[in-house]
Amino acid sequence: MFQFAWLQSPAGQASLAKSDIDAVKADSIVLVDGEKVYTRSDAVLHILELLGGGWKLFRVFRVIPKAWRDSLYDFIARNRYRWFGKKDACELPDEVNFREKFLDAGE
Repeated sequence: MFQFAWLQSPAGQASLAKSDIDAVKADSIVLVDGEKVYTRSDAVLHILELLGGGWKLFRVFRVIPKAWRDSLYDFIARNRYRWFGKKDACELPDEVNFREKFLDAGE
């Protein structure tokens, strides 16, 4: 099961500190899986692999150099609001159905 935390939240900050990731420079996705930490394109590919099924096919993209994959990740991140729109505020998780999926839900 995945659990989520905003990077700015207390749980997100604690995870970054525990993983020796500079909180100021952490401006993208960070995945902590046990003792391993994944960022940017590595995080996305690892998440797809953990989802299983047909998503595992995306692991073939690991043969592409990380710098290229991260450049593509950055390009998508820079343009996501133009392509998908931007909300005025972050949506809060549904209290009943998603509370256990967010590390800071109880705070």
